[in-house]
Amino acid sequence: MSFQSENERNKTVVDAFHQLGIQGRLTDFAQYLDPNFTWTAPNYLPWGGTHTGAALFRDQVLSSLPDVFDFTRFSYISVIAEDGRVDAVINQGVMGTAAVIKIVDCWTL
Repeated sequence: MSFQSENERNKTVVDAFHQLGIQGRLTDFAQYLDPNFTWTAPNYLPWGGTHTGAALFRDQVLSSLPDVFDFTRFSYISVIAEDGRVDAVINQGVMGTAAVIKIVDCWTL
């Protein structure tokens, strides 16, 4: 039996989110969120601000992300996990354009 550190497990959770995006199944990720899950996004996004609720996240964010981001053009630049946090620097395609932007995705698990 192999030992997987908490940091590696947390990185696996973040990767599962991105893999579901690539597979076109982002809303499936909501089942893993605490009902009182809280997220914060920049105010320039339609779902910007700080909000609470896994169902709200599923309905407002997870269902909308494929309209904004082309996950087929997703790739990692770096992933760091420490003390319950995972910070992933990613390349993310922008739907309907040739653009690929860099995003820092910060998670507290």
